[in-house]
Order: sequence, then C-alpha cells, then structure tokens
Amino acid sequence: MRNELQDKLTILNKEELLHSVAKGYKILTGNIPSKNTICVLLAQIQLETGMKSCHNFNLGNIKSTNSDNYDYSFFRCNEIINGKVVWFDPPHPACRFRAFSTLDEGTLAHLTFLKNRYKKGSGVFEAIEAGDPSAFSHALKMNRYYTADEALYTRGVVNIFNQYFKMDFDPSQVDYNSGELTDKEKQEVLNNIAIFNNELIIDESFKE
Repeated sequence: MRNELQDKLTILNKEELLHSVAKGYKILTGNIPSKNTICVLLAQIQLETGMKSCHNFNLGNIKSTNSDNYDYSFFRCNEIINGKVVWFDPPHPACRFRAFSTLDEGTLAHLTFLKNRYKKGSGVFEAIEAGDPSAFSHALKMNRYYTADEALYTRGVVNIFNQYFKMDFDPSQVDYNSGELTDKEKQEVLNNIAIFNNELIIDESFKE
C-alpha cells in the first residue's frame, strides 16, 4: 500500500552512505563492489542530493508514478524543458517523488532502479560495474535520466568521484551483515521492484 509521507530533508553522512551503498550493492548483485564502483555511485548520489538536500532518503531524486509501489512525498522542484528552467509546485505530478523511511531502504531501491530500469546493454549498470564515472553520466543522459547539460553533469560526477576515490576505505572490510533492513524489509523492496518492472511498459514518466 502506497502512503504519502511528510516531506523532510534527510541529511546524508558520507561514511554511513558509503557503507549503505556497499551493502545495497551486495544485496542486489551478490558481489562485493569495487572501490571504483562505490565511488561512481556515491558521486552521482552526491551530485543529485548535495548530501544536505536529500528528501526522505530518495538518493536519486526518482519521481513517483502511479505504476510504482513506493511511498511518496511532494516538494517544489524544477526541470530543464527546451533549454529553460521550469518550476513546479505541489500538488503538480512533477513534484511527487519516491519516499523512504531509512537510508538502507532508499539505497537499495535506488540501486535496483538503476539496474532494473535500464536493462543490460543500456550502458548504465555496465558503467557502474566498470567504475567509470564519465561513461555512467553519458549512459544516464542517453537513457533520459536527467535533463541537465551532459557536460556539466559529467564534470560534477567526475570531480566528486575523484574526491571519494582519495578516501581511505576498503569495500571488503564493510560489515555486510549489519544494517537497518531486515530480511522481510529486503523482500518487500524487491517485491516492489517486481511490481514496478511488470508495469513499467505502461508508464514511462520517470526521472526526466
């Protein structure tokens, strides 16, 4: 059952986000991510949210539609349409975004969106696995994930990627058995993903 949640800012902590991304990736793929893979994902998340402007743990600012099975919230936003910035105010559908109660839930849903929304061959998850920030940004643009200028978006992702890569961390040392998601919660997220994928063909109004 989908519920409207009160919009709130959920400030992200780099260390917590790093561990959450690593755990979410392993849940989704069964593999421990490389440092490059984690840095690509962290860079794009930080570019989208600024770490201080994340709403309800929606790490990719993914919009909610009638076809998905996630909770949602409304907040004012803008899109670049025909080269111009256009603002939307609630309750306009463009202001409805997916909403999550915990960081780990939001992380797993975001990673799964990137893997399942953009199928093999789109270049999106292939770039994540390769740990290539430029290829990731290009694939997202080609698949209409964002409406911003590709050169600016790519520059931001690459610059943030380089900052994260300088951090001293080893993905193999992450405690993959800890976290906020119980087995039941993980299954609920995956069930939502299955519902989303089954209905995807009748609703294409996602990130753009």
